[in-house]
Amino acid sequence: MANIPPLNSLKAFEASARYGSFTIAADELSVTQGAISKQIKILEEYLGLAMFERRHQHIVLTKEAEIYIASIRSAFETIEQATAQLMDSDTSVETLCVNALPSLSSRWLVPLLDDFKTRFPHVSLNIEVGDDDVDMDTCTADVAIRVSKVQRWENLYSHKIMDEDLIPVCSPKLKLKSPNDLPKYALLQHTSRPNMWHEYLKAIGYEHFKVEHKVGLEHFFMLIEAAIDGVGVVLVPRFLVKNELKNGQLILAFDCVYNSPFSYYLLCKKNKKNLTKVKIFKDWLYTASEIL
Repeated sequence: MANIPPLNSLKAFEASARYGSFTIAADELSVTQGAISKQIKILEEYLGLAMFERRHQHIVLTKEAEIYIASIRSAFETIEQATAQLMDSDTSVETLCVNALPSLSSRWLVPLLDDFKTRFPHVSLNIEVGDDDVDMDTCTADVAIRVSKVQRWENLYSHKIMDEDLIPVCSPKLKLKSPNDLPKYALLQHTSRPNMWHEYLKAIGYEHFKVEHKVGLEHFFMLIEAAIDGVGVVLVPRFLVKNELKNGQLILAFDCVYNSPFSYYLLCKKNKKNLTKVKIFKDWLYTASEIL
């Protein structure tokens, strides 16, 4: 602990770096601007380095301070999370906010909520929908679920939940025996993945087919509803249509499964990965795909 600077100096440094202003930092910490300046000077003397370049109207972090502030913020967040977890541990139900993909939320995660609630009554799940490139610094969620071809989140903790098997499904009204029958029907397109049918047909040896999409929809849940209505044939992740295949609303058009290059990942800030509620949710996801 010998190399830890005074906590008040670190708080003044973090707030000043966040706002680029000693005045605004002073307002947040309910002290004077002079007190902030004094704490910054104490920190700079302790470290033997300048933390800010003073310019005419504002302050700017030095190169060394740019590196240092990231670790300081992470440390404060860790303290905040550990304190919140300790204060909640005796009494209350902890709330975990999950930001998940629309189709995965409505067709997979929500139907599993009863199982989660039964197993973990002390953790309350709040689910919000999102499919953007999530920013966990501004997002209100504790964790997010996203799909990607690669594990690409360098600044976040990312954990692969599952791979994606795509299967061709359709209404029982449509009569298909093999991929040779596909040109007779509309191949419904996932507009966010425009090459999905091409990649699938190439993988199963039918790349000579000319793919013409008559209907394009943005999300898997929309494609599934269109398929149930007999609009055409869709490619969907198997786990999203387990119920429909079981109850006969959809059938497997033909038995040619495609192992997609996409996988699903649980994401959170690195300092949150060891929170009890996050670990509970992550471990539960291992078995969730087998429940439905």
